[in-house]
Amino acid sequence: MTPHPSAVNLILGASGSGKTRLIEALLDRRPNAERWAVLMNDISASGAPAIPLRESVDVRRIAGCACCTGQLVLRTTLVSVLRAGRPARVLIEASAAADPKALLMLLRDPELASAVHVGAVLAAASTQQLLDARYLSAPVYRAQLASADVVVISTEETVNEERRAAARAVLHDIVSDRTRVMEADGADELSTLDIANFPSP
Repeated sequence: MTPHPSAVNLILGASGSGKTRLIEALLDRRPNAERWAVLMNDISASGAPAIPLRESVDVRRIAGCACCTGQLVLRTTLVSVLRAGRPARVLIEASAAADPKALLMLLRDPELASAVHVGAVLAAASTQQLLDARYLSAPVYRAQLASADVVVISTEETVNEERRAAARAVLHDIVSDRTRVMEADGADELSTLDIANFPSP
């Protein structure tokens, strides 16, 4: 496959949590000399805009949930991207229904070991969702947050500090003490993300 392993970062979170904005912020930090790839698998029908085309960034969509019905498609697409573009980094946006353990198991498959290095797992979380019982009662939602090495919380402008604090407390009960939690209320905060300094699992 690739002569040097490509770094792979898994991006988790519910639909509408800010995953696309997080990916765009990471792409803004991409070194000019590096080729990256983005595999998008959020199956939401929200109609959210796709990531704008960028030079040296290969963006592809994966049909079906990447951890179950779309697992073969994810593997095939990943191998195709690695062979064709030899990206320095691959960002994989998982669907809201994806089991993070299954995805990590796929990425750590011995057949891919020489081609990819699995780096930090990132998750996006919105304040509103963290305070919504419908999300908190969903095992997959909690599992995705618990699996993340870095969680970026986005907050709507109308949310007051009391609700922000409540959301932080909820998240603290889900993630481990080793999880890095960041709050990003806008593009300026997200632009400071430096993926090279994220911890590896």
